[in-house]
Amino acid sequence: MNNEKYETADEELPGQETPLQWRVRFLKQVLMMFAIGLGFVVLGMATSYPNAAVVDLRRDNSTLFGTSFDLEAWEEDMMGSILSGGGLAGTWLGGWALRRAGRKRSLMALVLPCVLAWGLVALSLNPGMLLTGRFLCGVFSGMMSVVGNVYAVELPDTNVRGFLAMIPNVMVSAGLVASVSLGLCLRWFEIPAVAVGVFLACFASVSFVPESPTFLAVSGRESEARKVLRRLRGPSADVEEELKVLKDHNQDKAGQPIFRLFLQRDVLRALVGLTGGSVYGILALQLFTPMQTALTTPGLYWFYGGVSIAGILFCCAFVRETMRVAIVMDRDKNLKTNRIWVRTKDPTR
Repeated sequence: MNNEKYETADEELPGQETPLQWRVRFLKQVLMMFAIGLGFVVLGMATSYPNAAVVDLRRDNSTLFGTSFDLEAWEEDMMGSILSGGGLAGTWLGGWALRRAGRKRSLMALVLPCVLAWGLVALSLNPGMLLTGRFLCGVFSGMMSVVGNVYAVELPDTNVRGFLAMIPNVMVSAGLVASVSLGLCLRWFEIPAVAVGVFLACFASVSFVPESPTFLAVSGRESEARKVLRRLRGPSADVEEELKVLKDHNQDKAGQPIFRLFLQRDVLRALVGLTGGSVYGILALQLFTPMQTALTTPGLYWFYGGVSIAGILFCCAFVRETMRVAIVMDRDKNLKTNRIWVRTKDPTR
């Protein structure tokens, strides 16, 4: 009799999650990543926009208001390179915003620099206005890169985090291709309207995404963090244990100035890795330059964007199952993913 009571009580425990419930919860996390990823589409569009704009301005240098202006060769080059200068400032601003306003509000607040930057580009009457708008696009891109990546990493379950965190990278590549593709049918001052529209869709979608439980836990809003964790992790998760881990892991960083965090050895190594990724992209396009006799500039970006998307999708599909030994992730050292070792052993042993 006692055994029957025990079995009945065990079956009715609320901590059990059915396979169907897990699939629904996983689908919701995928949708959250796509909502955040819409902002990365705009980031990708900002990166490849000069290719569409320069080609269009060489063909027809008229503006939205019917006037015209010419770009010097160095101004055409500056349209692309000035994005990096704005991105440097945006990266620091994004880190500051993450700590002050949280992940969700920081991302939604990016609608202001996005509209301002792309609006200035679309309404440009001279090269100075165009380059200023491009600099602000860089500020937006830097902030989006920091805020969006942190937000995307902190939301999913740990067992699918690597897979879902790659969705923003796919969206960046989609934005690279989209901007050049739009240049085939839209004028240079019309493409910004599409970019703003995409980010407005991101703004509306993210409004349904919860705040990061990491930020809530570090900010002392533990009751809200518990609700978000229960919503994200499901009924079978040990919410109290994860909440404790989040607090302990970030407690020593809560009061540090932002510049000290950026100067830590692990963070600097990660930044070097991110910078290297950008360099690889630039060099790849330069290596493809001789192909322009058989392939147009948009064709080069379609090719490069297609290869990038294929590589990211490959990682999404196989890295978790067949290539896990190639990536050493040390959770006790802030999940340092900047070192990639293609070997079957821990290289520290």
